[in-house]
Amino acid sequence: MIYIFIPGGISETTTGGGLPFILYALSIGKTLETRNIQYKYSDLDDLNILSNATEDDNLIIWTALGHCELVFNFKGNMLIINSESLYTKERGIHFKEIIIQLMSLNDTNIICDYTNKNLKLLKKDDNYPDNRMIYCPFTYSEALEHHYNNIIPTPVIKDIDVLLFGCGNPRRQNIINNLNSRGHRAYIHCDVDYKKLYRVISRSKIVIIVNYYLEDFPIDFYRLSFLLSNKCFVINETPEEESKDDNFNKLIYAPYKEIVNTCEYWLKQGVDKINESAELQYQWWKNEHNMDITLSTKVLNSLISN
Repeated sequence: MIYIFIPGGISETTTGGGLPFILYALSIGKTLETRNIQYKYSDLDDLNILSNATEDDNLIIWTALGHCELVFNFKGNMLIINSESLYTKERGIHFKEIIIQLMSLNDTNIICDYTNKNLKLLKKDDNYPDNRMIYCPFTYSEALEHHYNNIIPTPVIKDIDVLLFGCGNPRRQNIINNLNSRGHRAYIHCDVDYKKLYRVISRSKIVIIVNYYLEDFPIDFYRLSFLLSNKCFVINETPEEESKDDNFNKLIYAPYKEIVNTCEYWLKQGVDKINESAELQYQWWKNEHNMDITLSTKVLNSLISN
């Protein structure tokens, strides 16, 4: 059995910062279904089930979620999905320590990361073999569309020019202030109520992703996957060279100092052109970066073969 561990549960009513992990868990579940592989979503109410797991069982867990003692006593194989930068001062050290702890529990445990830069650090510092480290960004899943369409079943009027998807800080607020000073309707939004968040996203002509930290500039697949899977037009802050991936060369990038000008360029093209470009990106994302293929090939085969 494969257990997908979400401490707070996978309920549709779940809100808060755990949304990206719930969406990732739903996407993994969808991929497992396509391969007729048995799985179960587990939470803190399933302590007895997980404590009785055998060496033939598998556990999928995220580094950013709280870990109880039960996880560290799990007898089977573990797929550890890291969602955090390992280069951001105290946070990076914290998450690296979690990875080391979890990887040390079993010499068949695997770390899966959204950036090769993180994996290079783990290989350099901790000498994990290549077969225990997998680069597999969070990409398209039908589950992401289903979750969104349950709340936004039909298109709505786009009365917001630019939405910055994420929590506010001075670096991000500066972009919004510049856009508003030029007469655009721009907002920062990251509501803990995902239904409100979806409604704001659906009203936005452009969604921008701007890095929070200055120490690391990866591609933010945890926001990007959801947005592109639902035909949102996205402008990403340009990642650093070490985090770029030619497989994702159709993403729209802009350096921090050019984000406002890039937004204005696309707004001048009009909503129809923006929607046309969003549709093209959606088709590319769905056809070339579908988790049913990438996750099965890179991750599940390695986990199940242990």
